[in-house]
Amino acid sequence: MSVQLGVSGVTLIPQGTGYGMLIGLGVAFCGVILGGVRIQKKYLSEDSGTSEMFMVANRSVGTGLTASAVFSSWMWINETVFSAAMCYKFGLAVPFWWSTGLCFQIALMAALGVLAKIRVPYAHTSLEIIRMRYGTIGHIVFMILNITNNVFGCASMILTGSQLIFGISGMHFVAATILIPLGVVLYTAVGGLKATFLTDYLHTLIALILIIYFTLTVVTHDAVGGLGGLYDKVVATASENIIEGNYKGSLLTMKSEDAVIWGLILKFGNLALVVMKDTAFWQKSFATEVNATVPGYNLAAVAIFGIPWGLGTVFGLTARALHNTPIFPTYPGDLTLAQVNAGFVMPYTIKALIGDQGVVVFLVLLFMALTSTVSSSMIAVSSILSFDVYKTYVNPKASDKRLVHVSHLAVVFHGIFITAVSLA
Repeated sequence: MSVQLGVSGVTLIPQGTGYGMLIGLGVAFCGVILGGVRIQKKYLSEDSGTSEMFMVANRSVGTGLTASAVFSSWMWINETVFSAAMCYKFGLAVPFWWSTGLCFQIALMAALGVLAKIRVPYAHTSLEIIRMRYGTIGHIVFMILNITNNVFGCASMILTGSQLIFGISGMHFVAATILIPLGVVLYTAVGGLKATFLTDYLHTLIALILIIYFTLTVVTHDAVGGLGGLYDKVVATASENIIEGNYKGSLLTMKSEDAVIWGLILKFGNLALVVMKDTAFWQKSFATEVNATVPGYNLAAVAIFGIPWGLGTVFGLTARALHNTPIFPTYPGDLTLAQVNAGFVMPYTIKALIGDQGVVVFLVLLFMALTSTVSSSMIAVSSILSFDVYKTYVNPKASDKRLVHVSHLAVVFHGIFITAVSLA
């Protein structure tokens, strides 16, 4: 499902709240992380002014930070928000395939990460391994694929967030697109990979609390009546919610043509993205301690399963059960396909059952999912440009200080470039 852009829905919060949340959260996160980096440098002798620290966090990250970083990297806004929209469109089979697909990718990367650390213990990017194995031509081909993948993947996440913020607050689309990556550029350029690990920890902590809050609050609401009540309501409204291609048109079946197609696309398409074309996922394993890689990744796999399967299923089915009732924001009109494709299923359901404060909290969750993706992409691209381009082909004798300087410039350049691509 591609995101439909420029869709204006029901305004759920004032425009000023949207601006305040984006700017305020960006400044707050930037301040906290830069303060944390200074404390690390002063008391733990962890200096992000060295390339090893900037790129691979001295390869000393433990199980807890590894799990949170992996969770944050896989917590794209797609499964956080759009699993609900996909469940609304095709039924509960989609969130299940989505969850299992993500867990499989994480488990595979745990095995590959350990193998890479054993065989190439001092690698900074997966492209260095490609160059050792396939030479210059293979290195250049995969470099282009990696950068292209990061640019379009990151830009699509920014656009998805901009569309959601525009749709629920009326905030200017261009302003949202510029403000989302702004704070991330600042703390990533200064703090490097360790800064992204620290933000990933905060992202994961806050996001998990919010995901649990939203799921439990919605499923226990009087209008839903718990899991039993949700099931009864979905069954009672089955005639209003016929899904073409599903067994007997049911939302509750695993026999769904679209869900199977989606599962295949996810397993093969995203698997290629993770393993072959995105060095950001590899960098997490390069930065961990050897004995922390597998347990850290496995913890993340367990946690990530709950997003599409738990959050997506609850919100998708709840929206189906309530979208024709007076409490739903679009009532008496229909929830259109364009609004579903724009990702409004989750915020509309939150507005209906939790109210304005719920929508504000939803923006916080949205910010967590967006910035975690953008920060890991920035470090990945800066690593490619500094190590695989600059040090390999431009200045092989570059000093450590020079490499870090190039990395800083690469983060800023990538931030400006993906913003420009998003705007274009």
